[in-house]
Amino acid sequence: MLKKWRTLDSKLVFDTGWFKVLQETCETHSGRVIDDYFVIQSDDVAIIFALTPDNQVVLVRQYKQGIRDIITEIPAGGINAGEDPEVGARRELREETGYSAAEFVLVSTHLRSPTNRATKDYIFFARDVYLAGPPQFDDNENVETQLVSLETLRQMIKTGEISDIGCLSAIYRVLDYLELLGPVASSQPNSSNSPRPAD
Repeated sequence: MLKKWRTLDSKLVFDTGWFKVLQETCETHSGRVIDDYFVIQSDDVAIIFALTPDNQVVLVRQYKQGIRDIITEIPAGGINAGEDPEVGARRELREETGYSAAEFVLVSTHLRSPTNRATKDYIFFARDVYLAGPPQFDDNENVETQLVSLETLRQMIKTGEISDIGCLSAIYRVLDYLELLGPVASSQPNSSNSPRPAD
């Protein structure tokens, strides 16, 4: 029978302003005590699959210091403490890309890395996005936006051009929501969730 661990003590050991590191003392299911289990606390994240009226997907390209390279992904960003996830998603899409939409649908919520953090990814589908104005970057951001077809998106995933796991899982969940996990060229989605034909 599975049993939860007990947290006997928790203390803050590091605070960057962006995330916190806690050192916790835990009692495992077997009664063994671990006194140096480290847990990371960070803001939840909104990941946005943004689709234009003519079924183009909004992508962003930006430098990531962790891997010291430029990557391609769908828009995403941190949700401020106490902020409604949809409000955060709308803000991040607007700030990173300049795009907005009337309709944001919460498709799924994912756990980012439950072994050592409770951070959640909120996956949103933004339908019929439009360019509302220029992006609003912060001092550390330098982002390029591009529009690609659904078929091109699939090819970018197959070739590894899009490889961030949070981004990939979000794309999968939204394509499933849109009933578009089969070959795009032969898909005939009949759900009201499906992308709308271009005018």
